Order: sequence, then C-alpha cells, then structure tokens
Amino acid sequence: MHDWKAIVKAQLPSLTPEVIEELAAHLEDCESFLLAEGTLPAEAFERTRRELIGSPDLAKRIEQARGDQMNHRSKVLWLPGLASFAASAVSLAILQRIALHTHAFLTAASNPRTDHWFAASNFLPYFAWLLCQPLCGALGAGLSKRAGGGTLEFVGSGIFPSLIMFAMMVLLFPFAIFVEKNPYILSHLGDAAIGLGAWVGLPGAFLLLGTLPFWRSSGAARKPLVQ
Repeated sequence: MHDWKAIVKAQLPSLTPEVIEELAAHLEDCESFLLAEGTLPAEAFERTRRELIGSPDLAKRIEQARGDQMNHRSKVLWLPGLASFAASAVSLAILQRIALHTHAFLTAASNPRTDHWFAASNFLPYFAWLLCQPLCGALGAGLSKRAGGGTLEFVGSGIFPSLIMFAMMVLLFPFAIFVEKNPYILSHLGDAAIGLGAWVGLPGAFLLLGTLPFWRSSGAARKPLVQ
C-alpha cells in the first residue's frame, strides 16, 4: 500500500489536513478494493492515481460539506448554548446586585425585626436564580429547535450553563489539588460535593425542566454530511 496521505499532500497542498486525511482514506480504500479483486499492484496504483487526478472537485465537496456541518453545529448547539449561558449569568448578576442593596438596607435598619430577613437574604438570590433557570433552558432549547436541532442539540443547548460550570470545576479542582497544593479540598470533599450539586446538579435539573416543552417534536431532521 502506498502512502496516499503524502501523495495527496504533494499533489494538493492547499487542502486542509482534515480533508487530506479523508481523501487519502478514500484512495486507500480504492487501492485495497482493486488489489482484493486481483488487480496487479502497478495497475491498481495507476487507476487509483487517476482517481486522485480527478479528485479536486471531490476535495471541494468534502470541504464544503465539513463547512456546512460546522455551520449547522454552531446554529443548533453553540450559539443557542451561549445564549442560555448568557441569560443564566446575567440573571445571577442582577440578583446578586439586588442582594447587595438589600444587605445594605437591612444592615442600616438592623433590629430584632429585620435580623431574620438579613439571614434569609443570603440565600434568596440563589433560590430566585434557580427559579430563573427553566426560562434560560427554554431559551437555549427553543433557539436550537428553531435552527433545526435534534434532541441532543436542544437538550445540550438548554443545559449548557451547567455543562460550562461542570467543566470549570473539573479543571479547577485538580489544579487546586495538584498545582496549588491546596489541602482544603482534600480535607473537605463533602463541601466540594455540595458545591458541585449546588452549582451543577440543581441548576442542571432546573434548566432541563425548561427543555421539556420541546421534547414532543424532537424528531427534527439532520443535515447529511455529504449530499
């Protein structure tokens, strides 16, 4: 078998590495098929090489299909997911701002009647934020469905804020343990688990609630890779 990847790269150097690899795999399959049929190696190579000579149009179709696939994924997953994440982050920032003003007011008017409200105000922004999450999830799922996304895409878009938070924690916990040598996390794994549940699990469940109305019509068609 010949090194079709090197041959394609030499013949069509302007192609991207991904397209070169895909085209080389196609040519390897062609040569293998001819050899399996009993074609002499020299003839199999020549016939496959002729396939390469006429392959610029095929390479263009592969590049176009990959570009269409990336554009489709952006429309049905990344952009709706970012919209859901932005809505979740903005709602949290607004509620925290309101909480700061509430704290300032309760501190200025501190008396036995307001002390219990001061304690409750520490948690109210979080619970109010949780109640906003179904709307954020519905926003992401709705935008994804409108762009033609399937079940995985609109669910992923809806729970995107929790996925981002989970990814951050997965990266930050090992960094804190192995790089910063922070002993707190290892000695307080229960607190870490509570934080994971409070900022990933619960918000994810509320975000998922927002995607439920879109499950009925989840059979949206996908674009094929190559027409």
